[in-house]
Amino acid sequence: MKHWNKNFAAFVLAAVTVINLFPNVSAEGTVTIATVNDFRSFAEKCVYDGYSKDKTFVLQSDIDLKNEEIAAAEVFCGRFEGGGHTIKNVKIKTDGSAKGLFGTLSRDAQIHNLNVAGQIEVTEKKDSDTPSVLKRKASEILKNGDIEAENLDASSKAVGGIAGYNEGKIVNCTFSGKISGKNQVGGIVGANALSGIVDNSVNEASVSGDSEIGGIVGYNEGRIKLSKNKGTVCRETTENTVKAGGICGNNKGALVICTNDGTVGAEGFGDNIGGICGIESGEIRECINNGTVTGRRSVGGICGRFEPYTDIDLSYESAKEAVRQQAETLKNDINTAKGKISDYASELLGVGDAGSLFGLSRIGDSAVNMMDSIAGAFSNAAENNTTASLRDALDKGSDNLSELTDETVSALREAQDSLDSLSSEFDGKGKEITDLLDNLNDAIDKGEGDVDEIRDSLTTRLNDLEDDINDVTDKLNETHTELNRTIRQLRYAAGDVAGLAENIDKIVVKTSKDLKQLSESLNRMSKLIEDFIKNINPTLPTIRPILPTSRPILPTDEPTENGYEADPDGEIDTGYDVTIGAVIKDFLVTTAYAEEEKTLLSDLSTTEISLPRLIGGENADTALVRYCVNNGEIKGSEMAGGIAGCMGFESAVRNGQNVTLDGKSVNTNSVLKALVDSCVSTGKVTAKSAYAGGVCGKSDLGNIKNTLTTGEIEAGDGGYAGGTAGLSGGEILNCIAINDIDGKDHIGGIAGSGKDIKNSYALPRLDGKKEKSGAIAGFVSGEAAGCYFIDEGLSGIDGANFAGKAEPVVPNDMVSSDGVIPAALSGLGDTDFYMASDDVYLPQIRAIAQNSAQNIGAVLQSKSAELSRFHFNVVFKNKDEEVRAMTVEYGTVLTDSDIPKLDADGGEVPVWDKDTKSPIIRHTTFNAEYNRATTTISSGGEPPVLLVEGVFDEGTEVSMRSEDITHKFSGYKNGEAYSFTLSRDAYGTVKVHIRDEKKKAAKIGVQNGGQWEIVDCEIDGSYAVFEMREPGQFVILYKHTSPLILIGTVFSALLAVVLALTAIRRIKNGKNKKENI
Repeated sequence: MKHWNKNFAAFVLAAVTVINLFPNVSAEGTVTIATVNDFRSFAEKCVYDGYSKDKTFVLQSDIDLKNEEIAAAEVFCGRFEGGGHTIKNVKIKTDGSAKGLFGTLSRDAQIHNLNVAGQIEVTEKKDSDTPSVLKRKASEILKNGDIEAENLDASSKAVGGIAGYNEGKIVNCTFSGKISGKNQVGGIVGANALSGIVDNSVNEASVSGDSEIGGIVGYNEGRIKLSKNKGTVCRETTENTVKAGGICGNNKGALVICTNDGTVGAEGFGDNIGGICGIESGEIRECINNGTVTGRRSVGGICGRFEPYTDIDLSYESAKEAVRQQAETLKNDINTAKGKISDYASELLGVGDAGSLFGLSRIGDSAVNMMDSIAGAFSNAAENNTTASLRDALDKGSDNLSELTDETVSALREAQDSLDSLSSEFDGKGKEITDLLDNLNDAIDKGEGDVDEIRDSLTTRLNDLEDDINDVTDKLNETHTELNRTIRQLRYAAGDVAGLAENIDKIVVKTSKDLKQLSESLNRMSKLIEDFIKNINPTLPTIRPILPTSRPILPTDEPTENGYEADPDGEIDTGYDVTIGAVIKDFLVTTAYAEEEKTLLSDLSTTEISLPRLIGGENADTALVRYCVNNGEIKGSEMAGGIAGCMGFESAVRNGQNVTLDGKSVNTNSVLKALVDSCVSTGKVTAKSAYAGGVCGKSDLGNIKNTLTTGEIEAGDGGYAGGTAGLSGGEILNCIAINDIDGKDHIGGIAGSGKDIKNSYALPRLDGKKEKSGAIAGFVSGEAAGCYFIDEGLSGIDGANFAGKAEPVVPNDMVSSDGVIPAALSGLGDTDFYMASDDVYLPQIRAIAQNSAQNIGAVLQSKSAELSRFHFNVVFKNKDEEVRAMTVEYGTVLTDSDIPKLDADGGEVPVWDKDTKSPIIRHTTFNAEYNRATTTISSGGEPPVLLVEGVFDEGTEVSMRSEDITHKFSGYKNGEAYSFTLSRDAYGTVKVHIRDEKKKAAKIGVQNGGQWEIVDCEIDGSYAVFEMREPGQFVILYKHTSPLILIGTVFSALLAVVLALTAIRRIKNGKNKKENI
């Protein structure tokens, strides 16, 4: 019995121990997690969706994982309630996709009130036997050509601090620490699906990756709302970094009421970098960026690149189909041309296979093979959603290209020889037909009964001959054009891939001469046919001319006035002008639409229609940025803007470069939308190379309206800088720009170069006189209307003012205090502009001053009032700390007492970065800069009479002069007296070295504040050295000796002499007495 009891007790103890290893599950389906083992058990069970479904998991306390590697909860379908607790020291180091503390969250999954801290590092799979390795190798090769290959390997993407992939809901969660991955990396979520929601969440971690990296979410199709990033995003960028943002890397969903306080990007690298979003095609509403944003191309305070919505199909599926169709068309054209020539030659000239005779079979087969290769490469690119395979395929197909070169040259030369021989044969055949016609005429004259039949037969045959000749000519033209266009496209698509471009060049070089010779022979042949028809026409007056005019088979060599070459139809062949950086999408747009649709995309008006969607329960629009504020500094090499770095489609080949769609055929009903509306930017914008704007650096497509900007705008050697846009291809409407602007050329208060600029005004300061510059714009290609600028000496548009379009207005006429728009600004209507009446104001944009924003309305109103009030804030800052602030009237000149005095910092002295004595006509911030100090200055001469030692601004000089000082100093006698001044104030006290030839200076008399005082001095060689609080007068003092003291001294000396003589006499007398004894 005792033995049984012992076994039972052991069993109960073991059972309790085992039970304690698992999370506690209540009857209601609630699981509590309180220990490390609880969480490990939970994560291990989340390997299939059934475990967590319909369950609630409650974290009851903080958990410390102690940096021990754990497995993520791979699939979660329930509700996780964090209770505000923290899972800390998380360490996940793995490879693959959908990685985070939670891997994948289903539509039903919810995570609330959870804090996570630790490190998550996800890398690519390294299995050398998988196809992805080959793709990685190709990616490494393509990097040298700056070719985007981000999707070559999809095995590493969707990495997040809370979840890798989210279809559910994450609310009030935080992540801190460090997170890194490859693609789609976010502080909270890696990839957020259309149904995914991330609300009220904060990232404090550093986030890094190669593509689609965000402080909150990497790739977003869902909703992100009321979330904030405080961490750094891609602080250590590389040449591969693209699509990075403070909140989201790539947004196709909705970003609403989010704030970025972190630094995004790094200097010199990174394309499509934004304070809120890297690349945007969804909606961004009521978001604020306070962080510095830095990158290479397409860098913006809100979004790096704003891609418009369009119903023009630029997808890879469309591309694949378009290329296949083009390949099929070309093959058909070649086969048709071969067939026509064969039929013509066989029936008319009595020869055999004309296709073989002309060498067209070989040309056609090689060309068809080439097109098959191209089509296959594009198809592969489309299926894999990457252009890298295109490059790889073309590179591997260089042998086929060489074969095409040899085949084409050889075939063309054979065709040349055949045509030469056919010319003589045709002369003979022509004579036969002429004889036949003569017989026909004789028959007509004799009235033979079969005349009509013979005549009808010959007419039909000649008509067929006309059609055949025209068809052959057309097909040869089309084939030649398509082959040349294909060669051009191949050449540009080849880019920098070594060897391929060289092979394509060989095609052009080798075949051009032979093509020209063939053209000449074909034209001669055409001329023979024409002459033949001319000969037979007089004999057959009832038969219409077969070839009334002749035309060359190849394009003429004579250039048009635009520098292009004319095609056989006399139209401009813009195919010669291919944008290299955008060749793929340019190529697709060119081939995807019928040639007869001539509407240019540049002529399409960007629509502002609503394109509503319901995203995560949020009513959202498409291709819209509204009610956003940028306060951060924006720095890029090219295309930098306070709101968007650029607006336009991105090249599929080269990251950060726009697709140039001008001149491409599109449907006349096509829709485009990209709208920046009711936004404010106050940060400095710099583009080292070109295209800098207060709102957008470069806008190829899209509209900007109701925007307010201030701050410095600077473009480098490439020019194009504007208060609203560096270059705008859309419409700028109802905008205000108050900026200091600099650039090489094309600089303007509103736009460096713009298409349509309407109902806007500017208060610009342009740095010097530049080519194509103006207070409104440097250049306007479309319409300017109702624009005004403050009259401070600038012209409106490129050196001229235009009534009703770009008018100067004196400062006092631009403001009012009665709530009525000034008469001088009559073009700014009450519908779009608002006048406040509690002070002196410039007009405000009504959409901002009286906005309907849900959350940041007060911020927008405050910005509008502050920047439109016609009083100007002056702020002095020292090392980012405000030391003085004041508000002054327009044109105020600061006094010395207005300007703060700053102390030196060791061996460096401060200087204000702007001229403090220039009139204040804008809101101005003075920042202290520190320069190396000068420590000793001299009065000149050798040796100098005066040296002053201290801390001085560079260039400070000392001036001195002798003085006659009558003031008496008790106990001292006045020596030489001087005064000195400094050209700039010293920092603190100075040490004065004054030359004293006597080397007996006892004290120095110094005048301070109108009062004399005695200061100590030291003797240093021939100089007396002493300190003074400020420059002024001083006198060398020597000790003073009184008459009584002098008499006493003389008396004492005489007495001493007398006593000495007396003593000597006594000694002598003593000696004499001794001698007498």
